[in-house]
Amino acid sequence: MWYCHQSQALRTSGMNLFKKTWTRKGKQSQSKKWYISIDKKHVPLSPNKKIAEEMAAQLLDKKAAGTLGVVVMSKDDDRRKSLSALVGEWAEALRVKGTSAEQIELLKARVTRVTAGCSFDRARDLKGEAAYTFIGGLKVREDSEQFASYQTRNFYLSALKQFARFLIRRKILTENPFQDLEPWDVRKDRKHDRRELTAEELQSLIATTEEEGITRSKLSATDRAMLYRVAVFTGLRSAELGSLKPSSFDLAHAEVTVPGEFTKNGDPAVQPLPPVVVPLLVEWLKGKPAGNLCWPGTWAKHKGAGKFLKADLHAAGVPYVKDGLFADFHSLRHSYISRLIRGGTNLKVAQALARHSTITLTADRYGHLAHGEKRAAVAVFDAIGCKQDASSETDDTERLKNKAIAEPACGLENRQHRKVFQGSNPCPSAQRPSNSQQSQ
Repeated sequence: MWYCHQSQALRTSGMNLFKKTWTRKGKQSQSKKWYISIDKKHVPLSPNKKIAEEMAAQLLDKKAAGTLGVVVMSKDDDRRKSLSALVGEWAEALRVKGTSAEQIELLKARVTRVTAGCSFDRARDLKGEAAYTFIGGLKVREDSEQFASYQTRNFYLSALKQFARFLIRRKILTENPFQDLEPWDVRKDRKHDRRELTAEELQSLIATTEEEGITRSKLSATDRAMLYRVAVFTGLRSAELGSLKPSSFDLAHAEVTVPGEFTKNGDPAVQPLPPVVVPLLVEWLKGKPAGNLCWPGTWAKHKGAGKFLKADLHAAGVPYVKDGLFADFHSLRHSYISRLIRGGTNLKVAQALARHSTITLTADRYGHLAHGEKRAAVAVFDAIGCKQDASSETDDTERLKNKAIAEPACGLENRQHRKVFQGSNPCPSAQRPSNSQQSQ
């Protein structure tokens, strides 16, 4: 037997939401869903309080308008719904949860493409094997003969699994038909791996961009040069950079803040700025209205950053592709993270600065090796079992170490988690900090 437990009630905006509780064999249990009582009928809503409040408000509005015929939905009613209707409800749940509108549309499009392609009409029609075969045959475009990459296929598979978990929570499905489907091994299908830009390449890119003075994508040469600096000194993504305003920069504390609505994980990001770039930002931000975007236009939304960066790299004589690896705009983020790791930053700190979900992603995907680092690593071994005198052994070891030190790209120094380049300065017009400043 169950009874309503008033201590579990949620009273907001005139609504009295509650959870049902019952006692069985001396053990008390509670319903997962919130309920509202209308005309002495307990109407189930949602386990999520925000969604439940919105559903209750809609019901009360209909009651006030006299258009409400309260019908308690059964599980069978939900199962009879079309997949398109269920996808819409899933999208609404994601919106309430805080997922960005852009991500919601992307997830909906992926699930809809698969369900339509497999002729799935109801939840009971969902079949893992059919969906897996369809995704495996996806093309880059409908008029293309090129198959979608393994990474793209995994995005579709992940969206389907997420949608199925939603249906399970709604008790429309009892198990996930896609749960046992193995993702494709992206290591066997890397079509656009990125590379780290060396300090010398970044120096050339920024200096040439400023000297040529060419406007691209309605951004001046000066603005693009500063965009490259901020990108490589903070690791911010293009969409995050495109959201920045002068008010986003707290130069007194050498920080820049990105609102959560523009970050990938939905959390606000506060990134430290290296001291060497702060004076340049002070000068560059002078006269810019606080409420305007620092880099206006649609370049971030329409992925235009890669196009003008490619043109600026060509002008600077920096190869866009080297050893099969690409230097697109996201490579600036790779360069930032690689230099953090090479500069001796603790991996946990590097992960926090990169805002990655796992250390594995930080170290494996973004931790690029520079030429000579492997040679430097093995140079520490003693000459075990090698017939040579001690002086020769020492000379050879020192020679290998010196050779290795001369080859890697210039790294970053870790000063209280604010990073500055060693060697070539990607801020050509900035002065390096004095010795007294560096010791602080």
